[in-house]
Amino acid sequence: MTYISVRLPFAGTFPLTQGFGENPQVYRPFSLAGHEGLDWGVPTGTPILAVDAGTITKAYTIPGTDPKTNPYGLHLKLAHSWGETVYAHLSRVDVNLNDVVKAGQQLGLSGSTGNSTGPHLHFGLRLKGYDPKDGW
Repeated sequence: MTYISVRLPFAGTFPLTQGFGENPQVYRPFSLAGHEGLDWGVPTGTPILAVDAGTITKAYTIPGTDPKTNPYGLHLKLAHSWGETVYAHLSRVDVNLNDVVKAGQQLGLSGSTGNSTGPHLHFGLRLKGYDPKDGW
């Protein structure tokens, strides 16, 4: 069995506001069985940190996008040796496509962009081999 060890995507303590798989009735219209990540109630402007070293494979930095066509708003995806992570609803993205980052490096600032009801970080983690229709 393989184990991974990652840090939290922020410093400090913030409440978990929505867990993985919760609220299936909300996500069913998007062909999801439930919430596909973890949401933490972090205030706008909180530094968001890489949970592990990796390479930026997506950096969506265009503000003012329609939440229906871009539900994650400002967001990024980080590839790791063991899988990938996504950081969504940011107010600012501080990295660029193909940047190599270290664990704990600041990636951006939390916010409430995209399909969001208030400031929070949506964090997703996928291990290599995971495929449900290539989510994200």
